[in-house]
Amino acid sequence: MKYVFLLLIAMCTSTPALADSAPCTSTQSAVVSHFVTHNNEYGGHVNAHVYGQTPPAGYTQNNKTMFANDQYYAQAWDALTQQNPPLYCSNNPQVGNEAARSITFQLASRQCTAANPAGICTAYNNVNTGYVRFTFRAVPKGPGSLGAKWILYVAYPASTP
Repeated sequence: MKYVFLLLIAMCTSTPALADSAPCTSTQSAVVSHFVTHNNEYGGHVNAHVYGQTPPAGYTQNNKTMFANDQYYAQAWDALTQQNPPLYCSNNPQVGNEAARSITFQLASRQCTAANPAGICTAYNNVNTGYVRFTFRAVPKGPGSLGAKWILYVAYPASTP
């Protein structure tokens, strides 16, 4: 009886949170914002961590650990989408809410050691990393809209979780 009671408590405390949320990787605005071609315009700075991409204004790739190319970043995203259980994002977030997860993912990455005035990496060291950190953030929906939408705010390879 004690175990049934504990199971019932666990179901009651976890179900409402999941009922009002969805996997971050299937939230429409987060899906669109994960593409390097859209991330800057959605308010993210993933491109500060992808070699060969231009970081958004005010960001630099200097001193950043970066994906060696777009394909490695895409592979890491695919790995995140396969996580079970998935990383959940609230259906009604407040601006500034975040959801984050580090996944185990072995990569040959780059550590930027110099960047040009636009923040684009011009010199780097090759490094091996074992994790990728993903952070989703709730941002304003846009002019004249109330509420928030989820974007992939940043993703980067790391040596530690």
